[in-house]
Amino acid sequence: MRVHETADAEVIISEGETNAVDHATGRPFISRFVLVMRVRDGRIVHLRDYSDVLRTAAGLGRLTQLFEQVRAESAQ
Repeated sequence: MRVHETADAEVIISEGETNAVDHATGRPFISRFVLVMRVRDGRIVHLRDYSDVLRTAAGLGRLTQLFEQVRAESAQ
């Protein structure tokens, strides 16, 4: 995990990755993410999670399905 300093002492930005496995195929893959947190008095008061959905969908063998879903929703 990598933590980035910000100008706001309450805000923490961290990058990380998770080693995952597609249980259907047994194939391993890496899923990456960024977390943006606001911490006040030792408690997380706000959290945003930005995941690399393309890499995760590819790792799970669902990239084509994801593109088809996005295309279908765009057509609505």
